[in-house]
Amino acid sequence: MGSAEEPDNGDHFSRHIRIITYILMDAEKHDIHFGFHAYNMSLMVLPLVLLYQEHAAILRAEKPLHDLKRLQEEKRNSSMSTNSDSGYFLDAESAPEMARLIQQDMAMTRKMGGPLAEQADPSSFLEILDVGCGSGGWVLDVAFANPDAEVAGIDISKTLIEYANARARSQGLQNASFEVMDVTTPLSFSDHSFDLVNGRLLVGSLPRTVWPQLIQECFRITRSGGVLRMTELDMSGVTTSAAFNYLDSLLLKANWLVGHGFSPDGRTTCMTPMLPTLLRNAGYQHIQHRAHAIDVSSGTDTHMDFYRNYEIFFKQTLPFLASVGVATQEEVEQTYQQMLIDMFSDEFKGMWYLLTAWGTKPE
Repeated sequence: MGSAEEPDNGDHFSRHIRIITYILMDAEKHDIHFGFHAYNMSLMVLPLVLLYQEHAAILRAEKPLHDLKRLQEEKRNSSMSTNSDSGYFLDAESAPEMARLIQQDMAMTRKMGGPLAEQADPSSFLEILDVGCGSGGWVLDVAFANPDAEVAGIDISKTLIEYANARARSQGLQNASFEVMDVTTPLSFSDHSFDLVNGRLLVGSLPRTVWPQLIQECFRITRSGGVLRMTELDMSGVTTSAAFNYLDSLLLKANWLVGHGFSPDGRTTCMTPMLPTLLRNAGYQHIQHRAHAIDVSSGTDTHMDFYRNYEIFFKQTLPFLASVGVATQEEVEQTYQQMLIDMFSDEFKGMWYLLTAWGTKPE
């Protein structure tokens, strides 16, 4: 290894070791349990061990590690609120956001009945792709459930892809793989490559102008008789908390102002009514859909997942809301604090609505 390359590699590895460690610490602090199949916390440490072994030479160089707080500050200073470089509305490479995405992924899959619950014969899909895969939870669940399938995930975030690959190795899932790829550009796959293409909650990442192009690319890489499956939402939820509902209305408006979603006025994302049309316009046929209504009220098994998800999510959106001009920083901070009080109350009621739409490519 040349000496000129060592600092960059060491810094790169140190950064990701710290990110993963921070996720585990945050998970333990908030009692987050990783893995749709109830993997325990010790198993989640294995990615650290694997990364340590792969980069042992860097560690032996005994270079000083960056200070974590300085790394986080540099990351904050170098990132726009909309995080346009990574395609995410939030900074998905921050430790809290990575932990949130993992937990949200698990809760969604569990309450939707599994990763492909609406499909008549999931075992018939042997080549599967997840676009915007994040930390890889959906891919890992499908790979675990169908060991005969080859399941791939793509995401623009190198950090998330490295972490997803580490999770696959730690769980012994040799049929799961992940690759860095920008879904807003032509995908690096041959025509007719996949039996099923999946995407979930991409509205915060994709401008409305990109959606037709992405769906058309999915059509190109889907095999004849193959399926495109998309899951989206129109708002963060319907609750008895006026503060939650108000923050969500601000977020919907801000997202609309920066070009996300198909709403005419920014009151919802208007994604669920658009999904069938987007699929149909790309050439898919036999469009079907399934609605999911998830009770997140106090006392349900999903309440704390919902609480923790939006505790982190809305905290990270506050600077964005103020910067877009939909509210002042003081107003959103006060509303956020009231939202936490409301959501933690025994009287809190809420529903989380999602829609999965899928279509088949003609033979």
